[in-house]
Amino acid sequence: MEASAGVASCWAVLDSLGTRGRWVPCGSCSERALVPCWPRRGAAKRWPPNVTQSDVAAGAALSAFSAAADPALQCFAHELSKGSPLRIGVFGTSVSANNKRQWNGPSYPEVLQWLLRARLNSNVSVSTVAFPGMSADMREACLDTLLPVGSADMYFVEEASGLGLTPHSRDAAIRAVEQLTDALRARSPTHASMPSVPVGLFSPLDQSCVRRIKRLAPFKPRGSWSSAAKRSAAEAAAEDIAWAVSARDACLHSVNTSMSEGMVRLASTRRLPVVSMMHTLSPLLASTPVGPTGSGLSELLQRFTRDYVHFTFYGHLLAALMLDGLLAEAARLAAKHLARGRDPCRRRPSAGTGGGEAGASSPRSCAVGEALKPLVVGASGFAYTVEWSLQGNPKPGYVGGVPGAALHLCQPRPHSRGGRSVIDVGHLVSFDGMGRGEVACWADCSCAPTRFDSHWKRQNSVGALKSVKVAWRDRGQPAQAAAADGPPSAHCGGCGLTVTVLNETSSNGHKVKIISLVSGLSGHGGDGAVVWMHNPKTKHPYGYEEIASEVWPRKKGRR
Repeated sequence: MEASAGVASCWAVLDSLGTRGRWVPCGSCSERALVPCWPRRGAAKRWPPNVTQSDVAAGAALSAFSAAADPALQCFAHELSKGSPLRIGVFGTSVSANNKRQWNGPSYPEVLQWLLRARLNSNVSVSTVAFPGMSADMREACLDTLLPVGSADMYFVEEASGLGLTPHSRDAAIRAVEQLTDALRARSPTHASMPSVPVGLFSPLDQSCVRRIKRLAPFKPRGSWSSAAKRSAAEAAAEDIAWAVSARDACLHSVNTSMSEGMVRLASTRRLPVVSMMHTLSPLLASTPVGPTGSGLSELLQRFTRDYVHFTFYGHLLAALMLDGLLAEAARLAAKHLARGRDPCRRRPSAGTGGGEAGASSPRSCAVGEALKPLVVGASGFAYTVEWSLQGNPKPGYVGGVPGAALHLCQPRPHSRGGRSVIDVGHLVSFDGMGRGEVACWADCSCAPTRFDSHWKRQNSVGALKSVKVAWRDRGQPAQAAAADGPPSAHCGGCGLTVTVLNETSSNGHKVKIISLVSGLSGHGGDGAVVWMHNPKTKHPYGYEEIASEVWPRKKGRR
């Protein structure tokens, strides 16, 4: 993005934010500083980071490469520069969810809309469909439910990095993102002049990297509280410096398990536009000096992330500036091609992603949120409840909290013949008051009783998928009676599933929350963090010991 455009967009954001009354400009919009604002609350304690254009050179170069790689993006940017009222859809996780809590400020899709409207003087709209903890393969299965065909002219797919990704789980997540982008690119363009639907990738900061540098669980040194009084100031400072240096090295060299690196490689292979926050800030991480107590790196990330992955206002603003820069670079390339007599919107042969609407012949099905209600044929102790995240976003589902509570669901038959398939029951995994459940089958299918645990010790909540392998009966065979596992009077012409809250728990409660019912997924396991949590190779129930030992080996005398 050119400096003048950045300054103009900067002031436009300030004006927009000023009218909302929640954020005030305390700096200046100069050619050098791209982040001139900070929140009214706590402004005296946290100065704005001096993020310069040279600091984001790597990210800008990556965006320039992405813009040149995708002709569909150039066509979209060209139409955008003409003032066409186009629509951009952001499909992602809680990182992209609109911050409805006043102290969080606007999200990057909101800021991006302000930037584009100020720079182009057009009525472009940016909408967000984002769900906390929802994996890419689950979003693909629920694509037409969550993001109907024709809802946008261009899409950005955001995929946050799970904690403790192995090369195998990282590759599985990347394959899911690839399938999701293929499904979106297969949609027919809604704008007459566009030959195809452009899809871009957005990769936030890697969660493991942020946790390491900010010393969040599970990377916090064990025994640091109990032994702090026994150490001298020099020993404590040396330990802090060693931690900061090792954490930075781990961040900059974790290529094999980095979700950001995987997203960039996918973009290069499939010629997709991509914006990677990790690649943008890596030069800044490498050049930031480590202070006498290990300070510097943590303070840098504190300005962009309010926890281990979610953005502060600075993070949202920087993400929006990078996405706006990608579109500006694509428009510049489109104008260059037009000057040479080449139309960026000319029709090209299909790239092989398909030509029909997404999901037209797909065997997948998804029920989430309100769409789950028609599949419920009975409930005892379960009730449809809409809970709210810390960002103020709804989290609907069926909640049961006492042992013996039962939720009866009916999944329609995919075909009339028998056979085997997998149905994934989506449930909430959290750290407080969660219990255990069991899934049993009845009606036109059978399965082994399948148990799941909704409790873990990490201080966040995500969605998990529990795979149930079912055997379908032929139409001519008698259905399994529903008296044992299903509701006595319920009729189900498909696969009946009963979720029962068990009288056992590893926490202080028995809460079980069912959030979705999905069939036809290519991979089973849900969110990256949940896949890792169930990794049988980890000795510790939640894998904390292994990951913490990689960065901070156990010392004698520590517990």
